[in-house]
Amino acid sequence: MKPLLSAIGSTPFSLNLHSGDVGHTLILGPTGSGKSTLLATIAAQFQRYDKAQIFFFDNGKSIYPLCEALDDSVFYDLGQAANTINLCPLAQIDDPEVMNWAAEWLEMLIEMVAPGLVTPARRILLNDALKNLAASTTCASERTLTEYITSVQDEEVKAALGFYSLNQSGGYLLDGDHDDINYAAFNVFEIASLLEREKIAPAVLTYLFFQIQRRLKGAPSLLVVDEAWTAMRDKLFSEKIRGWLKTFRKLNCAVVLATQSIADVVNSTIRDAVFESCPTKILLANPDTKSNKIGEFYRDYLQLNERQINLIAHMTRKREYYIISPKGRRLFSLGLGPVALSFVGASGAEDLVRIRELKERYGREWPIQWLSERDLQDWAELWQKVDRSFEIQLFRKEWRDKFNEKII
Repeated sequence: MKPLLSAIGSTPFSLNLHSGDVGHTLILGPTGSGKSTLLATIAAQFQRYDKAQIFFFDNGKSIYPLCEALDDSVFYDLGQAANTINLCPLAQIDDPEVMNWAAEWLEMLIEMVAPGLVTPARRILLNDALKNLAASTTCASERTLTEYITSVQDEEVKAALGFYSLNQSGGYLLDGDHDDINYAAFNVFEIASLLEREKIAPAVLTYLFFQIQRRLKGAPSLLVVDEAWTAMRDKLFSEKIRGWLKTFRKLNCAVVLATQSIADVVNSTIRDAVFESCPTKILLANPDTKSNKIGEFYRDYLQLNERQINLIAHMTRKREYYIISPKGRRLFSLGLGPVALSFVGASGAEDLVRIRELKERYGREWPIQWLSERDLQDWAELWQKVDRSFEIQLFRKEWRDKFNEKII
């Protein structure tokens, strides 16, 4: 990732997440210390690159204002039982790559519900059923989990997979007859409610990460995962994260992992992989570093000395950050103005409710009203001019396309 302009005091500073070709970054800091604003700012700045694509797994809808202000963006709220979002993980099993992935994925689902159930003999049955489903069907509606379960010739396996079907609590997301996810340049998946389902979250996230990996073709890409440590407690899923950290680097994708507590990382089964794969680490203000236990984590795993630990403990919340990278260590501030904060820093409950109200009433022009309400009238007028200019350009493009079609 190229420099992200920041500053503290009067000293200019360029924040670059990359160390060589590795952009993986670990962000640590308690709630209320500015993590959401930092993540949103990093995501917003990443759009400067041609053909950039961003995949953001949010926890608490803090990225919602920025996402809804963009044109080429989508926002999916996962995890609600009344959710209308459908996923159909087996839809493309006629593709050999998807077939191989699906075989491992189905085995992972079984092992999460019934550890040790998958034997070599049952693995053959699972693969045969998958191949038969691919050969006998042509569309997603015929490749649901329910259809697959029906074709499996083993009652215990059927019972285990049944947990993820529409007949039980896990099916509202994974047993769809089509896939509702349409990817854009900026993709947000809200996972707060999803993470409350310890058996469902790893299954859903594994599928989405696989789909994201298939879209990494060399274009600049950013994957942000905010507070997914609940899912990472599952051994099978955490091992996949270990592999993705290695694979995504080769595909020009920087992975940013964020958590409120360093203890979540230390207690993870992929602790060593996370610390080793993320050469860049950004620490937020945390008074708890003065305690013996938390301070010990910072000393042992981040190699901080007493002066640095004391600095972290006394930094200003939501303003100061401390970066650790192979290039050095230093304190910095984002230096954001009121306009930027209107979209990357408006994550409070009241702000989110108001933004949803404005979006429902004004559609894509909601940012104009939002800026006006925040006494930023000049910027609201500028936004309106830019928005109209965009509409004119879009109209001209559509007119040219239709004109060219007639000529052809």
